[in-house]
Amino acid sequence: MKINISCLGIHFDCPVIGVTTFGVSFWTNFITRTPYPTSYVPNLFTSYSDNMSFSQRFFNTFIWISEEFLWHYLHYPKQVELYKKFFPQNKPELIEAIKNVALILNNNHFSTSTIKPSVPNVIDIGGICVQPAKELPKEFQEFLDSATEGAILFSMGSCIQAVDWPINKREIFVRVFSKLKQKVIWKYENETLPNKPDNVMISPWIPQRDILAHPNVKMFISHGGLLGTNEAIFEAVPILGIPIYGDQRMNMKVVNEKGLGLKLDFHTFNENDLIKALDEILNGSEISNKAKEFSTIYRDRPMTPQETAVYWVEYVIKHKGAPHLRTTAWKLNYIEFYNIDVYMTMLISFLSFLFLIKFAICKILLLKVWRLKNKVKKQ
Repeated sequence: MKINISCLGIHFDCPVIGVTTFGVSFWTNFITRTPYPTSYVPNLFTSYSDNMSFSQRFFNTFIWISEEFLWHYLHYPKQVELYKKFFPQNKPELIEAIKNVALILNNNHFSTSTIKPSVPNVIDIGGICVQPAKELPKEFQEFLDSATEGAILFSMGSCIQAVDWPINKREIFVRVFSKLKQKVIWKYENETLPNKPDNVMISPWIPQRDILAHPNVKMFISHGGLLGTNEAIFEAVPILGIPIYGDQRMNMKVVNEKGLGLKLDFHTFNENDLIKALDEILNGSEISNKAKEFSTIYRDRPMTPQETAVYWVEYVIKHKGAPHLRTTAWKLNYIEFYNIDVYMTMLISFLSFLFLIKFAICKILLLKVWRLKNKVKKQ
């Protein structure tokens, strides 16, 4: 049986397997009809925890309603147009293709996210990007081996270029790093760094995964991307996060709340904030010990993420799309899925009951008034 692999979780001719790169989102929930209680499941692009205040729950629900509206009235119609344009011979309608998703491989692990509902055909494979560490290139190996006081890895990923940072922010790091006894590897996309301290090594490319595995690395300064966060957690390296956009704020919110690191606001942090955060992580034991403890939890699985992914892909193939894993929620329309008709019926019934009570009370009062008037007339 042919199975299509699609990063969007949507294809067109038979049961498909979707792969999400950044965990559960509105789109994967919609495709699999996974419940999305906004009271304790924060939106991926907020920085909320699963313990939200009233205002946070209000805004979280507002975002969810907005996403629903945009999907049904803006995004989905455009997708239908593209679907018909590029696959004119395809028989199933787009919505039928969406319903045909057999499996979602989700780059998530319950230990590193808020707890949320799931359905059987959503399988967590968080950490699948964490490959066995390889031998480091000579210059990195020698630099880290000589870091007897420890080392720091500083990388803001591939989308955020350090050379494009505001000069005042860059200079803060240069001044603070120059005062450290630890060595620093800085992913810096230029051949030179003005006033570069002797304990800092710059490189436009770094073997991030392999560096984090070196025993002398004591901290990872990161933008909070999911893949790098997973690698640091796996290697028990504390994280100092400076999130910029997207899911980075949520990732660092989880890291901060679980005690695996700290976070700074990119727009407001100053030199003192950076010094304080570095000191708390490098010279304190609480965050380091928590990172080691959590790494053990993160690694404790019956199968590796790679083995888990292979098993479930083969399972879906073996059982011809495994329709028994899918929820029957797709048989319900929007009103039925969210029980709007049930709640409206309950509300109407309750209001009708109140109306009848009010009507009965009014009738009784009017009857008493009428009897009282008659009694007065007779007297």
